[in-house]
Amino acid sequence: MNICHVISGDLWGGAESQAFKLIIESKLNGIDVCVVVFNKTKLYEMLKRSDVDVFNIDEASNSIVFSVLKLRRILKQKRIDIIHAHGIKEHLIGGIAAKLVGRCKVVRTHHGLGRLNANRLLRSLELLNSMLFSDALIAVSKDLERQLIGKRHPKSKISVIHNGIDCRSVTPARSKQEVRNALGVDEHTRVVGTLGRMVPVKGHKYLLQAQQRLLSSGVDCVVVIAGDGPLMEETKQLAAELDIEAQVRFLGHVDEAYDILSAFDIFVMTSLHEGVPISILEASCLGVPLVATAVGGVTEVIEDGVNGLLIAAKSPTECADACARILGDSSVKTGLSENARRKVGDEFSSERCFTTTKKLYAELL
Repeated sequence: MNICHVISGDLWGGAESQAFKLIIESKLNGIDVCVVVFNKTKLYEMLKRSDVDVFNIDEASNSIVFSVLKLRRILKQKRIDIIHAHGIKEHLIGGIAAKLVGRCKVVRTHHGLGRLNANRLLRSLELLNSMLFSDALIAVSKDLERQLIGKRHPKSKISVIHNGIDCRSVTPARSKQEVRNALGVDEHTRVVGTLGRMVPVKGHKYLLQAQQRLLSSGVDCVVVIAGDGPLMEETKQLAAELDIEAQVRFLGHVDEAYDILSAFDIFVMTSLHEGVPISILEASCLGVPLVATAVGGVTEVIEDGVNGLLIAAKSPTECADACARILGDSSVKTGLSENARRKVGDEFSSERCFTTTKKLYAELL
């Protein structure tokens, strides 16, 4: 089978990370795969270095019409059987191009809520994509499946395939102490960290408010925020207003995410919604205990008190209390970490994700 993934690639986030893993796994397992990206950024460069056949249809210089025509030419040239789209625009362009070719099936992965709760026009476009331009929809969580069905997307087309990761590949290049030295953190200070795009849905402000509570209660810790995005300056300003800027490290975009994650004493996710966050799976592989909001697909990964601690969204108090519990009891930290690593290996492996996706592809042909 010949598969063509279509993805914007404008940012590097969970969707890009998961798509990259699936593409590489497909290539390693003998599937002919190519990729069309709309931006030449990190994903494009990683695919090129991995010797994947990748094309760029620059979205800044191509209208939707020209993008469709260029993608149609690639599909015919590569004799593609299935387009795998990873976003609303990618779905629309890929779906129309597939119709023009006449022989391509279309799969769409919903990595998160995306535009499902956007304005009426975008919600209608999402539904149009599902009805007219898709043969199968992948939801990365059961929660997301419920959301899609609730928005009248065809239930018969939806399959739940959780994100996956190979823990053997999650290997930091630097030691924990090297990273902590680079962050200016001494051996007695605890590191509470997060990794993700700086956008509203990630809820970074609640982590900063929790940090203020931890410091006020006498916990010696710093917060490390890895990731970039439009809320960077606003979040820095909030840290200053809370008078905690000296105990917060804003790293911006990081290439060596595993190095940073391995230096955390706790990984915290204060998101308002998530699919199945790749960063939670990565932190689990590295033995970093988890504190996360009980939203979206997070509850399908974390069982409260077993392999992590769940907190309410928008609750700095619950976040601070959960962090203090882990930092104050090494046995809690060890138990959560060991159970998290085991669960990811058993239920969220990249091999399982790939095998299930490959089976879906085969059913469409």
